[in-house]
Amino acid sequence: MLKLALAISSVFLLLPLASAQNSGGASGGTEDVGNVADTGLILITTRDPSSYIATADGMALYTLVSENGEVLSCNAECLGAWPAYTGEATVDEGTGLNADLVGTAQTEDGQEIVTYNEYPLYSFSGDQAPVDVTGQGVEGFGGIWYVVGEDGEPVTENPTTAE
Repeated sequence: MLKLALAISSVFLLLPLASAQNSGGASGGTEDVGNVADTGLILITTRDPSSYIATADGMALYTLVSENGEVLSCNAECLGAWPAYTGEATVDEGTGLNADLVGTAQTEDGQEIVTYNEYPLYSFSGDQAPVDVTGQGVEGFGGIWYVVGEDGEPVTENPTTAE
């Protein structure tokens, strides 16, 4: 329970920082449909099997992989359900994430998407609150959606938030 409280507390402590740094305002307005812009990544601590990467406001980030492990990109059709995580690719010290694994790639329509260990990161429109992982294991758009662990690999089991 203490770890969950600490994870949620860290999310809310980072909210003012993320708001101050986010000049794009692309967190749900009609002008940037299909994108989620935040200024940093955090780590949500879970009991088992692995912690996972989230936006600065605690929303889980996913990647799309084929059944044989090939990294797939979300095309224009799927961006409605799986908005690309765009914006400045940063990791604050003390998050437990490796800044060397953060990068960017180009989407099919030329937008810059944040990557972690070369996996493109997307949010899921079905997640309504911080620490929701309702997109975990969802099949669609040619592959399976998984949250990305702190080691930079997809977490193929269902993470359970720490208590």
